[in-house]
Amino acid sequence: MKRPRRNHFLDPKSAGLVNLATGGLHAAALTYDHKILTWEVNDLSALGRDTPWEATFREFNGEGDSGSGEIEPDLNPLESSPAAIPADKFPAATRFVQVAAGDSTTSVLTEAGLVHGWGTFRDSRGVFGFQYLKPNDEFIKVQPEPRLIQASRESFSSVLAMTFALRLTQRETCFPR
Repeated sequence: MKRPRRNHFLDPKSAGLVNLATGGLHAAALTYDHKILTWEVNDLSALGRDTPWEATFREFNGEGDSGSGEIEPDLNPLESSPAAIPADKFPAATRFVQVAAGDSTTSVLTEAGLVHGWGTFRDSRGVFGFQYLKPNDEFIKVQPEPRLIQASRESFSSVLAMTFALRLTQRETCFPR
C-alpha cells in the first residue's frame, strides 16, 4: 500500500469502541461489550488470530481506481477488516479494560488485573522473542494467539513498545517485560 486508506469496515460509533491502540502496522480496540478487535498487518501474529489469504493483483492509479499500469496487491480482507479475537481464546466471562499495541505485539488488561498478550518483540536485528518462561526454560519466539503473560492480579495499566513492555501495578510499581 503506497498511501493511507480509509478503512470502511470500522464505524467507531456502531462498533462501540472504548479504547484504541496502534502498533507499528496494526491496531487493536476494546468494545463496550468486552470484545477485542484487531486489524491490519498480521506479520509475526500481531493480530492474535488467523488471517490466511492469497492475494490477487490489480492495476492502481494512486486514487483507488484502476488504469495507471501500477500493480498493487488487494488488501487481505481478514487483516484489513476489524475482527474480534474469538472469545474462547480467553477464560470465560473475561472483562477487558485496556488494549496496548507495540510494533509486532498486542496485549490486553483484564478487569481482574491480568495481562494477556500475543505476537512478538523485535528490534533492528529482527525478532528476539515474546516470552522466556522460568523455571522450565521454555522460550516462546512468536505467540500466535492470546496467552496469559502476567498472573498477578495487581496490574493497573500496560504499555508496549517495539522492544519492551511495561506494567504498572495498583501499588504504583512499574515492571518491565
